[in-house]
Amino acid sequence: MRKKFLKAVAFGVSFIFVNNFCAAETVQELNAQAENYYATEKLYNENIMSGAWMNNAAEYRALCYQAYNAVKFQVDNAVKNHKRKDKPLAIILDVDETILLNLPEKIAGVGTGAPYKRQSWVDWCNAAIASAMPGAIDCMQYVDSKGVEIFYVSNRHLDTELDGTIKNFEKLGFPQADKKHMLLKTNTSYKQPRFDEVAKNYEVILYMGDNVGDFPFETFDKLTEERNSIVDKNQNNFGTKFIVFPNPVYGAWEEALAPNYKNLSAAEKESARQNALTSWSSDKMKIENLLANSATAQKTNQIILVVDHTLSLWNKIDGEWREDFETYCGYGRNGLNWDRHEGDGTTPVGAFPILYSFGLGDNPGTEMTYKKITPNSYLSGESSTYNTWIESPYRIAGEHLADYYQYTYAMNIGFNINPTVFGKGAAIFLHCKSLDRWTTSGCVSVPENIMLDLLRKSHDGEYIIIVPTVDDIALF
Repeated sequence: MRKKFLKAVAFGVSFIFVNNFCAAETVQELNAQAENYYATEKLYNENIMSGAWMNNAAEYRALCYQAYNAVKFQVDNAVKNHKRKDKPLAIILDVDETILLNLPEKIAGVGTGAPYKRQSWVDWCNAAIASAMPGAIDCMQYVDSKGVEIFYVSNRHLDTELDGTIKNFEKLGFPQADKKHMLLKTNTSYKQPRFDEVAKNYEVILYMGDNVGDFPFETFDKLTEERNSIVDKNQNNFGTKFIVFPNPVYGAWEEALAPNYKNLSAAEKESARQNALTSWSSDKMKIENLLANSATAQKTNQIILVVDHTLSLWNKIDGEWREDFETYCGYGRNGLNWDRHEGDGTTPVGAFPILYSFGLGDNPGTEMTYKKITPNSYLSGESSTYNTWIESPYRIAGEHLADYYQYTYAMNIGFNINPTVFGKGAAIFLHCKSLDRWTTSGCVSVPENIMLDLLRKSHDGEYIIIVPTVDDIALF
């Protein structure tokens, strides 16, 4: 709807977008720019929940404290076992979303579709106003008090963001905030060479970060499957050698969703995100969707659905399919059959109209066409009148309806009609359950009270779909 609206008014509002984008020479170019603007806005807005969680959730704070407590424990253990002749001890850690929280800058695009500008990040870093993550200052001061070197290996840029980072650290009280300990990015985001430089002269106790690229194993520029495999191989080191911090807002994990992710359009990035999801829906939701798209749903607004041994009543309300109730049901003693024939003891699979309701007594209150069984009522098995209701004072081939208490209340399922094929099967009903069994010779059965309730909720034009599985609904 939004795209159609944009295209309809694009020419009239072109001056708005000209101020926000490069000037467009054609309406088509303007449309493309506007669509990209709103695709970008959608990407930004997907950070609302993750940003709100990091900014407010007690659980986020708890995870931070948990990680910093693990750092203290490992440092204590390393200091206790450190020998004089060994290399001096050090820890290596990332900065952003590992000890500094940059959420205000990272979610600044929420509610806009303006393209991201790196200068915004440079300005943020040099403003030196990032806050410390819960427990971070105490943890770093504790590590410093134990005589352990702290190396901040960050992909903040050395040439543009070093001074602002040191200033931010000093304001917050982070120790060892100097050029020696700030190993910022020069020409690559790949951190391993910087790790190696530290490891030449120090025994590294542990690594800390919010991204697996903050740890000394080869995940740089790898896609999701390979990154996950590498992490799995190192699983025993997490919580001891590698301390991870939660960051659902951004990270290399997103760039790993698709090849060349950074260069994709906003719409392509959104598609990659969607493709990375694994969704689940209940059978109810699945049935709603399948019914809505079924051929049968175009013919009626009421469907009785039989999926294996579950019968349910569905009504179309305000254009959407909603379940009224469900119950256990019985059917043919030999199961369901896609090609049912006379006498095979199976219930036919398919979608069939409910022709009418009937019973041994007066109309129980149904809005459906209702026929009262008389002593002369038959469902014919004669070739000339096969599979039709016949009133005859003489006995004819077929079912004498008055002989069956199961027909106290019933519906005639429109199987083998238009055309009617002699011998294919007749008298396929939805009727009351037998007293001693659920199975039938080919009909569907439910308890009498359920049958009565179903009649009172049903009306003419109703269909019944009988299938072995939910997925089979799509065929009808």
